[in-house]
Amino acid sequence: MNLIYAIHPDYAEIVKQRIIESRKLPREQVEAAMQAAVSSKPVYQSLDGIAVIRIRGIMEKYALWSDETSTILIRRTIQAASNDKDVEAILLAIDSPGGSVDGIAELEDVLFQTRQAKRLVVQVDGLAASAGYWTASQASAIYAHRLDEVGSIGVFMIVDDSSKYFEDKGVKAHLITTGDYKGAGIAGTEITEKQLEHWRGVVNTYYEAFISAINKGRNLLSVEQIKEIADGRIFIGEAAVDNHLIDGIQTFEQTLGILRADLEQARLISQRAGARIALAKAKQPRAPYPSEHACRLNSPDKYDSFARKNCEVKHDGKCIDIIYGIKGKGKDKISEIQAYRYNKDTWTASDARAHCKEHDGIFEAASDKEGSADKRQSS
Repeated sequence: MNLIYAIHPDYAEIVKQRIIESRKLPREQVEAAMQAAVSSKPVYQSLDGIAVIRIRGIMEKYALWSDETSTILIRRTIQAASNDKDVEAILLAIDSPGGSVDGIAELEDVLFQTRQAKRLVVQVDGLAASAGYWTASQASAIYAHRLDEVGSIGVFMIVDDSSKYFEDKGVKAHLITTGDYKGAGIAGTEITEKQLEHWRGVVNTYYEAFISAINKGRNLLSVEQIKEIADGRIFIGEAAVDNHLIDGIQTFEQTLGILRADLEQARLISQRAGARIALAKAKQPRAPYPSEHACRLNSPDKYDSFARKNCEVKHDGKCIDIIYGIKGKGKDKISEIQAYRYNKDTWTASDARAHCKEHDGIFEAASDKEGSADKRQSS
């Protein structure tokens, strides 16, 4: 049984027994669990633009038991929330002792990518240990309640040497293999120091990946600082804050409330920014028709309506269309020239530009594609 786990040591024996029991499960049950991980509809709770995703129990690539969570399904759920245009932030509620390292790197990558696109926050909901903390570390912020457990950073592998047991039973296991490491750990065979050293290297590779993930995700801790506390210890509440594993002490409800308030504030800021951009665009000259050059005059007054006078002869016998701004009624009616339009069939761009310059206007040559020019005609 040479499986590698990042899990709270209290759950090691449970995992070991389940591995044995899983080998006795009907093939149909195992295949159903594998199918569920890759095809079940991702489910999350949506609250005011916040997707709440809950991670519960032992984390396995494929969840064979009711209290396990599939890392594949977690990954797919996070991707679904990230792609949901109605979701503005994601809140992961984690209560997990960790689990298998199989599939954890893929989950890490998706979490970190999601964090670049949307706000990603973790609320520890009892326990975030080992692979559970590996997952949490990729969020932009982590919070926990005052007695929640955090940490247990590390990786282990269980290797059974049953050669003495077989010997006592009078059984001699012969391993016919192509190399010193091929078949290492098979029941009844002796585990050599050379094989143990190889496995230590494999375990250390996963450990270094765990450390690197925390360093990348938290960016508050150096690799050296992480390794000082990455010895399997659990930190409770404030101790986790002191060691920079989490960012603060607060309840799920408080974290959710703060997220809601932050999103509402962000929406207000976005609306104001949008209004400013729209105002700035409104003040910019509109693009001319494809068939016309345009001269926008710098008239600061606001007008109630606009009217267009066609073909007024203004320059060397050539027609100029004039856009008037109009405000007031009756004898109070005031009009002022706002822009000149030049038909490009009779006006070259240089001639139109020269005329516009004489009137201190802003010139725009006829565009190839129709813009949003004012097409209103005089009534």
